[in-house]
Amino acid sequence: MKAIEERTGVTSQIFHNEIRPQALPIVMRGLVKNWPAVKAALQGPHECADYIADFATDKPQKIGVGPPEINGLFHYDEDLRGLNFGWGQESVTNYFDRLIAEFDKAEPSSMAMQALPVAEELIGFEEQNPRPFAPSHATPYMWIGNSLKVATHSDAYENIACVISGCRRFTIFPPEQIGNLYMGPLHFTPAGTPISMVHLTAPDYEKFPNFAKAMETAQFVDLMPGDALYLPYQWYHHVESKTKFNILLNYWWSDARKDIGSPWNALMQNILSIGHMPPEQRIIWRSIFDHFVFQLNGDPWAHIPPHARGPLAHVNPEDVAKVQQYIIEKLQNRTA
Repeated sequence: MKAIEERTGVTSQIFHNEIRPQALPIVMRGLVKNWPAVKAALQGPHECADYIADFATDKPQKIGVGPPEINGLFHYDEDLRGLNFGWGQESVTNYFDRLIAEFDKAEPSSMAMQALPVAEELIGFEEQNPRPFAPSHATPYMWIGNSLKVATHSDAYENIACVISGCRRFTIFPPEQIGNLYMGPLHFTPAGTPISMVHLTAPDYEKFPNFAKAMETAQFVDLMPGDALYLPYQWYHHVESKTKFNILLNYWWSDARKDIGSPWNALMQNILSIGHMPPEQRIIWRSIFDHFVFQLNGDPWAHIPPHARGPLAHVNPEDVAKVQQYIIEKLQNRTA
């Protein structure tokens, strides 16, 4: 594996004018080193926990807890009928107490508080620890746990991930490696997004031979407190928390319109409608999608006067409503 490219002294102008347009991952060393949360973490886990707990509400939050034998790997059980860990709820303060109580155990439980919404549950945290470059509509989440391995997955967002405490190793793959990652079920996932069935830290190349091709493209970085990683939209990443107390805060955002439907919903429908067609018909629909959806031949409507292009070309709110209603009617009449 090769190391992810690194930059220091990144400014907002550099990020938006140089880094984002390339749509490539970049490590930004020391980006949030002056956050009070990072300074508290450098004093120790107890100091960091106390600092963050001061902002926390008493509302119970979702936590994942796994037995010692999973060795920090939150994944499926052996027969793929369930998960190898369970979900529970705990307030932030009580969760910190439980997490720290695991420190001295020879075989600690695996524990994770995932995607804690910072704006709603850590009131005032952002005022003291301001967001770096992420746009105002980016949503900040905090991830708190011990030594864990998060299976390779992607997110439908751009992402700035900032380490507050501990050491996290990111191993990343470009989106086009999906065919070599052996993704798990789309309908049943541990945390909402499909994950790779390959355990990156102990890959079974006999069972998953093409994963070796993915590893040829892999890049990695070890992030320390104050460091950050920019991940472009839908890049695959495996995250290993390498210390017994780890906190990361990330910002997710997408500039895509939210009122025109989810690509994942479209994918599900097309797996059903096109994925089960005879091969010779699927090939034809690939050409149709390349033309109309991916626009590999340019603007598919360019030769039609604007007034005659229809709702799929204009995509104003009224047209979106018409198309969605049309799809609903077609789904209700499955013989059409």
